Amino acid sequence: MKKSILKIIVLFTIALFVLAGAACRGNEEMNQLERIKKNGELVIGAEVRFAPYEFYYKNPETGKEELAGFEMKIAQGLADKLGVELKISDQAFSGLTTALLGGEIDLLISGLGITDARKETIDFSEPYFFGNQVLLVRAEDVDKYKTPEDLKGCTIAAKTGSIHQGIAENQFPESKLMLLDQTGLLVAELRQDTVDAVLVTDNAVFAYLKLYPELAISEVHVEYPVLGVGVGVRKGDNAELIEFINGYLKEIQENGTLEKWIDEAVNQSAEMLAQENN
Repeated sequence: MKKSILKIIVLFTIALFVLAGAACRGNEEMNQLERIKKNGELVIGAEVRFAPYEFYYKNPETGKEELAGFEMKIAQGLADKLGVELKISDQAFSGLTTALLGGEIDLLISGLGITDARKETIDFSEPYFFGNQVLLVRAEDVDKYKTPEDLKGCTIAAKTGSIHQGIAENQFPESKLMLLDQTGLLVAELRQDTVDAVLVTDNAVFAYLKLYPELAISEVHVEYPVLGVGVGVRKGDNAELIEFINGYLKEIQENGTLEKWIDEAVNQSAEMLAQENN
């Protein structure tokens, strides 16, 4: 009797392993789009401290903190179109690519500039936004810094892991480099006179320029190929997912929705900074 029971338990355990293995193989055989639909959720990786792309905004009508920014609108739109729940994995920008490669997140949407170097590791959607890379300085130093050579020996700040880190290392090799994780921290260092300039995308500092008249965009030309910002996608059986993303991006670009979201995000980020400094 005991042997029969033991045999049943052993057979049941083996069956469970077989079923689990089949489930894993089935999941592995799915392409990325199918897997997202099956899981019922779209996990987006972003550093939610990069206005106007993504940030936390205190709604003046409800008093509640909400996710804002035109990229968060894109993320929600993709999830809605897929019929799945949106989940945001808010983490430092420098770790987002690792999270994508490790399968921790489904997509990377965080002001991600398309570069040839990044293309070696991950795939991209078509670009949906183009910004200019600029050098932010104190207004009193605008005439002081007009060429890269003028910044020799000076300290330039940039976001860790960003395209600006690479620009600083390549275009300003004789300048010192300070790396921080948030745009707000970079601007604070500039205002406190601990760095001489900040490398950043222009629209990411428009709100700061409105709030802090002591800052200005330098005349220094920042060399960077115009490849735009796109959605980062993990390599491997992703053709259907990329096609889906590109179709949605084309839709919101052509009907003017994206432009509306960008304008709204810029205005909200300016309001947010004003609230923080009152």
